Order: sequence, then C-alpha cells, then structure tokens
Amino acid sequence: MVSKVQRRNLRYYIKQHKGLTLGYFISSILAQVFNVTYLFMIAFFLADLTATNYDNAMINLVLAISCYIAYEVSFGVIYKFFYMLVAKVSNEIKVDLAEQVFKISSKTFAEKSSGIFINRINNDPERALWSIESILDNVMALATATFTTGYIFFESWAIGLVYLVALTILFVLEMFRIKVYAKNEKAEKTAADESNGLTTEIIRSEKDIKALNLEKQLKDIIKQNYGNQSKNLQKKHTINMYFWSSRGIAVQITQFVALFLGVFWVKDIRLSIATFLFIFTNRISFENIIWRFGNTATEITNLRVATSRMFELFDNNKFKVEKFGNVDIEVNGEIEFKNVKFSYLEDQIEDDSENDKKETSTQSQMTKKLVFEDLSFVIPANSTVAFVGKSGSGKTTILSLISKLYDVDERGQVLIDNVDIQLLSQNTLRQSISLVNQFPYIFNTTILQNIKMAKEDATFEDVIEAAKKASLHDFVMGLRFGYETKVGESGIKLSGGQRQRLAIARALLKKSKIILFDESTSSLDNATQEEIKQSLQDLSGQHTVIIVAHRLSTIKNADKIFFLHNGEIVAQGTFEQLISSSPDFEDLFKAEII
Repeated sequence: MVSKVQRRNLRYYIKQHKGLTLGYFISSILAQVFNVTYLFMIAFFLADLTATNYDNAMINLVLAISCYIAYEVSFGVIYKFFYMLVAKVSNEIKVDLAEQVFKISSKTFAEKSSGIFINRINNDPERALWSIESILDNVMALATATFTTGYIFFESWAIGLVYLVALTILFVLEMFRIKVYAKNEKAEKTAADESNGLTTEIIRSEKDIKALNLEKQLKDIIKQNYGNQSKNLQKKHTINMYFWSSRGIAVQITQFVALFLGVFWVKDIRLSIATFLFIFTNRISFENIIWRFGNTATEITNLRVATSRMFELFDNNKFKVEKFGNVDIEVNGEIEFKNVKFSYLEDQIEDDSENDKKETSTQSQMTKKLVFEDLSFVIPANSTVAFVGKSGSGKTTILSLISKLYDVDERGQVLIDNVDIQLLSQNTLRQSISLVNQFPYIFNTTILQNIKMAKEDATFEDVIEAAKKASLHDFVMGLRFGYETKVGESGIKLSGGQRQRLAIARALLKKSKIILFDESTSSLDNATQEEIKQSLQDLSGQHTVIIVAHRLSTIKNADKIFFLHNGEIVAQGTFEQLISSSPDFEDLFKAEII
C-alpha cells in the first residue's frame, strides 16, 4: 500500500491511470510528427513549384494537406484522453485533500481563513493539471518550432545567426519576466484566499448582516479586500503585458532584418526563391520559440505554486493535524483532569463567544492567554454534571479538551477511564463522545440524512425515537415532506431552535457513553427546554452527561455542578449546596447570566 507521503505529488496520481496517460502521450507525439511532416511537405512543395516540377508539387501539396488534417484529428484525440485524465486525477486529489482536512486540528482551523482551504481543494488540482497539459503542449510545439528554425539556419546560416542573437537576448528577458511573475502569482493567490474567505463569511452570515444593518459597514471591508485581490491581479497582468509588448517589438525587428536580408540575397542570387518562401512562410517559428518557451516557464511556475499550495496541507508544521494513540477500550465514561495547564493564542480561539472571534493578520500580533493553571477534577461514569461561570471562565475549553478538539499543550493529563486520551485511538474517542454545540452545523440534505449521519445503520424507527426525545418529531411531521425535507445549506430553512433540536437528536441517536452539551438549549423556548430537560434526565445513569448552560433550569438536577471563575473551580456541589454556600453562584443565579 502506498503511503500518504508518497501520494503528496502529482506523479503518483497520474501513474494510477497509465492507459489514459499513455494514450495522451502517443497522440501528442503523433500530432507533432504530422505537424513536422506537414512543414516539410510545404518546403518540398515550394521547391518543386519554383523548379516547375508541377506534378511533384501537387503530390507534396496533397500530402501536406493530409498531414495537417491528421494533425487536427490527433488534437481531438489528445484532448479526449486529457479531459478524462483531468476528471479522474483531480477528483482523487480533492478526495485526499478533503480527507487530510478532516485530520487537521481545530486549533489550526481557528488560525486560518476558510478561503485557504477552499482554493486549495477546489481550484488548485485542476489548475495544476491544466498547467501540465500546457507545459507538454508548449514543449511539443517548442520542439517543432526549434526544428523548423534549425532548418532555416541550415539553409541560410546568416539569417539563422540573426535569429540566434535575438533568441539569446529574448531568453534573458523571459527568465527575468518569469521571476517577477512567480512573485506576483503567489501574492495574487494569497489575496484570492482572503477574498474567498470573506465571501464565505458573507454568505453564511447573510441574516445577521441584514438584521444588524451591517451592509454599509461591510461595504468598506469588501471594497478593500476585493480591491487588494484586483490590484494584485492587475499588477501581475500589467507587468506581463509590458514584457510581452517588448518581446513583440523585438520579434518584429528580428523578422524584418531576416526578411530584408532574404530579399537582398535573393536579388543577389545567394538564396533560392523556394528557401526564401519557406523562411517567409515559417517566420512565425522564430516567434514561437520565444512564445512557447515563455509559456512553458509560466506554466511551470503555475504548476509549482498550485502543487505547493495543495500538498502544503500535508505539512504538519503549517497545518497541524490531530494525533491519536492506538489504545482501544470499551469506554465506561469516567473523566478526570489531572493538573491541566492550558493556554491559547488570543484572537485565535474563543471560549464561550466563538462567534465573536476576530482574526488578526499576523502571528506576531497574538499573545498567549492562560486559561487553566492547575485544573483538576473527576467526573464519575454515568453521572450528569454541569460547568457554570461567567463568559471566558473556561467552560467550553473543558469540553474541547475532553473531546480532544484541543490538546493539553503545557502540562497535565485528561483521562478517560484512567487512560490518557493521548493514548486512545481515534475510533475509541470519536465513537465514545458526542458534542452538541451552541451553533451546530446542519448539512445541506434531508432531515433524515442529517440525523442518520450519527449512525449509518440506524433504522427509521431509531431516528424517530431520537427525534421524539429531542422534541423534533412533531415539527417534522408537520412538514409537507416530513423527514425527507431538505433543510438548505447550514440548515438555513430551519430556525435556531430547530437546528439545535436536530443536533440533539443526532447526538441521542449515536448513543455515545459520553455526551457533551455546549449551550445546546440556548435557542429553545421554555416548553421545548422542559422536554429536552426530561430527555437529559432519561440519560442519567446510562451515559456520562456534561452540560455547559446559561439556563439554570437545564442543570438544576445535575449530580454535580462545577462553578468556574478565571479558569479555577471555586465551588462544586449540587444546585442546593451551591446556592446555600456560594454567594457568587447565588449572584449569578439572581442575575440570570449563567
């Protein structure tokens, strides 16, 4: 089996389709053979014509036309093979890149713009493959143009020398152009990543933008962001245009000198009319050498940029991935924090206000913020506990550490059934823990498929049972298409409370031993919350349930409540114990902000 390290280059993917690749190369070679033969037949035709060998001239003309038709037919075959190759290879690369993105840590996602991932998965694979096609096409054409120009040099060394001097100067110019182009291409791609990230945010936050009347404020941000991309794009093409114009002028001067010398030598009978006509007919070959060389160098740059961006997702130094152990256990559900110390870079990860997260443009602007200095506690298996406290006290971070979305990066251990979660396998952790967020993601598919994602082999009856426990069933049955109703991207057709109930149903269907609720009832009305509260109570004794909630009614019956302040547990006990023993807890209760 080929390792992932071996797969991080285009060669591996292309080699998996040897038939299509071989067909493409053979048809490409045949096309150029027909093209070169066509040029020779034209040369022979001109020679016979000027020598009044009309019969031979007609034969060579027919052969030339036949070769040109075969050349055009070959191009159709070339692109048939290549389109099939692009479709298959780009799909395989995208699947592998998406699979790799699944492995990237949540902390890394918090540090990066979504546009970085979108461009690298959706656009760069095709861009790389089309660059390869363009490179091969240009190399073939460059070989033909070089061969033709070499023939001209053979027939007239003086004109060939003019071409050689001009080519040397233009090669130097092209190398300088490519160096500038590479720099501008990277800058333009980076700006495009930022624009794609902003576009994604605008689409996803459309309702909030309208509700808060933010159109005018965002217009300036949009104008600046898209303006930066346009400036980079304009700069890249403008500089290229200047180089191309200079190249065009130099080519025309060279051709003028060559033709002037040709006319002079024909008059002086030092050059045959047939040779002059061949030089005149194929004068574009000299230009093609420079043009094709420049295009090849440009596409090589595009290929390097695209492939480096794509496979950079596999670079653990830039896109850190989650690490798991290989220990598999049957989880009972006990959780313990032992002397945990945890920090994060400010503005990268927010604890209880994830939606207020602000990105900074450079790493140097971020400073570490200590969340926990020495956090220790034990949650017995099959108990229901809650974490309460003001925003920023560390509640959501605890859930992220339990579910291994974040790792303890300084000191301490998080244990499940006395086993460090760093040693547990991915399957053990993911199957044993369910997390319901305050703003759960709902996929653009049916309600049934959204719920069943948690358990592929679940029956329809299982889905209905979970939906009933989440107080979702009655709502679904009131819809025209019931469980087959499509909910739109991010569940846009559902209200916030309906999305939360769907997410809760998904978690209940999974039946994990550990279920985490992070503000997952914040959008529910009182009646629905009471129903969810009953469902949570039904889980008591069978699952370890951990709740972060601002509503006391959700956690009032918890076996234990941990009261957090500035990353420390300042009080713990039942609701009644905390109300009677902790003035701060009582104040939070009275202020209704927990």
